[in-house]
Amino acid sequence: MFILQGIDMWIESDDVLASDFDQVADLFLIEGIDLPPSQWHGCITGLLVTGQRGDDLLALMGHALKESISGDLMVATEQASSASLRALRDPDYGFMPLIPDEDDEIELRSEGLASWCEGFLQGFAAGVEAAEQMSSESAEILRDLAQIARVEVSDYDDEAQQEDDLIELVEYVRMVVINLYQAYSDDDDDTFDDDHDRMWH
Repeated sequence: MFILQGIDMWIESDDVLASDFDQVADLFLIEGIDLPPSQWHGCITGLLVTGQRGDDLLALMGHALKESISGDLMVATEQASSASLRALRDPDYGFMPLIPDEDDEIELRSEGLASWCEGFLQGFAAGVEAAEQMSSESAEILRDLAQIARVEVSDYDDEAQQEDDLIELVEYVRMVVINLYQAYSDDDDDTFDDDHDRMWH
């Protein structure tokens, strides 16, 4: 694992930055990073799916989010990108969107998923080369993600049904993003053993 430099050392590995919402949120608060963690991770993933790596990813992310991706935010983005790419390439489909934990209130988790989808669409739009290269299936997936980005939890819905619906949405997002990655990426598994070195050097 890659130890973060320049960011509080209690973040022990890059995998934490792509999998632990609470620690990322705490890190952003401590470092004064004014960016929703879920939107941030969604944007990273959208750019990775379209094949963006290294400095290109950082530049396009800054454009997509209208943020300066520098200093601690740049370090965190580099590390989370490496971990997220490994997760996308995991043969056991281990990738997960970064949203609040299941112990959090369903409203926060739903808002997190909506924010993640918004960020993914921003990253994907910034990274894709031309709309005409998009398949009809990909376009339909993006429309679905756009709808999820606008989802709101109703106070009148049954709580158990809300929970089931959210679990289904998270699983849907997880799998369609993996499918999009496989459709767009040209990474060669045999020559991509060191994700970090290839992305950033």
